Amino acid sequence: MGRMGRLFTFFRCLTACFAGAWPTLPCEGKADHVVSMQQSILLGAVQGICEYVPISSTAHLLFAENFMGLVDWDRGLRDADLVTANLPASIDCYNLVIQWGSILAVAVFFRRRLGKIFLGIFGRSQEGLWLLVNLSIALFPTAAAGFLLADRLQIYRRSPHSIGTALAVGGIYLLLLCAYLRRRKFSGNAIEGMTFEKSLAIGFLQCLALFPGMSRSLMTITGGLLLGFSPAAALEFSFLLGFATLCAALIYQIFGGHLYGFDFSWLFPTILGCVAAFLAAIFSLCILIYLLRRRLFWSMLFVFGLYRIAAAAGIFLGGISH
Repeated sequence: MGRMGRLFTFFRCLTACFAGAWPTLPCEGKADHVVSMQQSILLGAVQGICEYVPISSTAHLLFAENFMGLVDWDRGLRDADLVTANLPASIDCYNLVIQWGSILAVAVFFRRRLGKIFLGIFGRSQEGLWLLVNLSIALFPTAAAGFLLADRLQIYRRSPHSIGTALAVGGIYLLLLCAYLRRRKFSGNAIEGMTFEKSLAIGFLQCLALFPGMSRSLMTITGGLLLGFSPAAALEFSFLLGFATLCAALIYQIFGGHLYGFDFSWLFPTILGCVAAFLAAIFSLCILIYLLRRRLFWSMLFVFGLYRIAAAAGIFLGGISH
């Protein structure tokens, strides 16, 4: 187990609940499951909680994987009990599939808004059609950049120092943004005030989230705020754009053959991970909306900024090498 996991007591507390309960997976050329049931629940919960808040779900999934021994950043190897020919792709494949839980959470949470978008496709809702077009425009830069740069950026995905740097930069950016926006009189626009130009600007900001550790939610939420939208509108557009981005990414991965590492013997743990991600994402969305209604939005962003810097400090002070 790498040293990274020991720096995060959050994961120690969670996994302590399962101490001694994790089954040892047999390994006869191929593991029966990519993860145990307990591990799948924990990974799903981490994915769901972190997906729509500005702290980077990618970074936290790697923290959890490293703590559980599925990934060792110090050696760049997988746990010996889970080594298979397909294992370099298996954990990433699992993380990809459980994102369906987070996608379903937004579909349930914003079902009325998505219903208008669906009606807009058939010309029965002008508001829904307008939002669909704006989401498509915001999605385009990320889709293009991801297609061109995803493979080149993959090298940074397993680098603790690269992720630590991204966490720190994002945290400082978030703190500065909170200080800047709090000093000006903020009225804000509703989501119906979205324009093609503003959608495109948010889309370009989301491209920065392709660098592991930056966080898609961080860039889209703050992008909406900088463009003059109210916190409620910035959050909603970020959630809907996240829904569209995750759907597009999964469709691309499926038709691009990137799910070749998935084995249907992993089906039950994967379902558990999806359910955990769904419930955790619902919980995360409810907390965000609650804090927004309690007028604690800026305090929440400030805390997230401090947390990102603290997480980055843990990485660098831990002395983790590539």
